[in-house]
Amino acid sequence: LATLGEFAAPGAAALLRGWLATRASRRADPALSAEVAGWLTELERIGDPGLLSEAWSRAAGWFDGAGDPDSAARYRDGPRSSDPAAAEEAGRLASSGRLEEAVLAACRGLAHDPRSAALLMVRARAYRSLGRDGLAAIDLDRALAVDPGDARARLERARTVAAEPEMFDCDVCAGAIEDLTLAAESPDLAAEARALVGLVHLRDFGDRTRAREWLVRAREAGAHPSVEDLATRLAD
Repeated sequence: LATLGEFAAPGAAALLRGWLATRASRRADPALSAEVAGWLTELERIGDPGLLSEAWSRAAGWFDGAGDPDSAARYRDGPRSSDPAAAEEAGRLASSGRLEEAVLAACRGLAHDPRSAALLMVRARAYRSLGRDGLAAIDLDRALAVDPGDARARLERARTVAAEPEMFDCDVCAGAIEDLTLAAESPDLAAEARALVGLVHLRDFGDRTRAREWLVRAREAGAHPSVEDLATRLAD
């Protein structure tokens, strides 16, 4: 294991993941094990042997910690090695249309800090633009696990549902409405969020009355293309 950096990335990541699972079971810390597994997934995606070498040294410290039972808690609550500039760079690449590069930049940042909500949001948006809605949804779930009150992440997750031509899963629709209702509490997101609530009521529940109610509320919040889209659908 000390020479993990010499192996091909996928095999090395799998080997390290297995070792970590064993150590986590002995330490009875499944939360830490799950988080490290997510981190290793990022390493596996970008295939950087140097980062895998770092993974070994960091993981050994996380789990062994000189037998200190509080080491895992300190890891979860302590400072991270993430660079705020990583999210800015990934966002800049995405804004310029270089979506694959944005995904890669976000992956590199997440390899150092798998709980960076900013990087997860940037990558989720890039995935959505690339048509990879499933991966986008996973990243948004992870971002909201870090910060459940993030209104923009909730709106972004609901956009993924609203972008579908039709949705029959009532639980998914109800979840989208919950996300949008919370996002609507943010004044700068209210118009779009309220309009999308109306869209879900109209499209997925066939409830034109509720949709009209949300249209009125959306117009009260301001102008947004989603507001006009809902108005057009209701006029048909």
